[in-house]
Amino acid sequence: MHVRCLSCSVLLFILTLFVFVLVEFGVFIVGGMDQHLEQRTNIKFMSQSGKSLTKIWRCLQQVYGGSALSYPQVHTWQKRFQQGRAEVKDNPCSGCPATRLRHITAVRNSLQQDSRKTVQEISSEIGAAPSTVFKVIKKDLNMKKLSPKFIPHLLSNQQKAFRVARCLENLDLVHTVPWFLDRIVTGDETWVSVFHQETKFESCQWLTKGSGRPMKAVKSNSVRKTMLILFHDSYGVILLEFLPRGKTVDADFYCDVLRRLKEQIRHKRPGLWQRDEEGYRTVLLHHDNATPHTAMPTLALLGESGINIVTHPTPPLQS
Repeated sequence: MHVRCLSCSVLLFILTLFVFVLVEFGVFIVGGMDQHLEQRTNIKFMSQSGKSLTKIWRCLQQVYGGSALSYPQVHTWQKRFQQGRAEVKDNPCSGCPATRLRHITAVRNSLQQDSRKTVQEISSEIGAAPSTVFKVIKKDLNMKKLSPKFIPHLLSNQQKAFRVARCLENLDLVHTVPWFLDRIVTGDETWVSVFHQETKFESCQWLTKGSGRPMKAVKSNSVRKTMLILFHDSYGVILLEFLPRGKTVDADFYCDVLRRLKEQIRHKRPGLWQRDEEGYRTVLLHHDNATPHTAMPTLALLGESGINIVTHPTPPLQS
């Protein structure tokens, strides 16, 4: 045991002398050297001195303690030096930044072609891991995936300008004619749900202990939705109807609805059915430019009845 310690002491003295000579001749500076590089230099010297792997590892343990290289690391570097390696530093990893840059460029080009691609699709296209693609999108490109906002129609610039002009006209009437809003009757059609399936929680009943579970037949939802036709003014509903099954809202059906609307206005809003100085009814009908609303029979009926229509954007809409 004493002989082994003496051998290590002599070896470390020789190693220290060797490092001192290297410093004196300007080969490298130990003070500014990383501790791992210093240990690799010692492994290189002891390997060239013919020391065994176990002796090299024990010497490093005595000098560096807990910060010494592990036995597999010592074995790896000893093998490299025995094979003729001279450099103690790690090999430069010049390919990593270039690979990262290549991934960023590939992901950006792929998203410019189709912004709806998924991470898996981009990963298969450029040959990179999905995690790498996700990091590039979130961190390097600073992008996030959003679903589109659904709107009724996509309007052209001309249609938008036309709508703004019509809105300004109506707004001007609101400020100049005090009774303008009170005389407007608005009408439209919409789909409404007519079937409500009672949930299991809503069907619960309070029963005495020991009572059996009640039975309930499943209802068939044969009719889910129906069309509601509604006309109202600032005071409330004037006419409310449901579209009969098998019917469609065409010009003839809409004219029948308008005739019933006239009768309801006479009974519920008699003041709106009076005529002005020009012979027109004081009621102003506001509905959209759907085909049944702008058909010739509908316009003819409104003209005969003396009902004015509130201006509405008329250019055709793009679906």
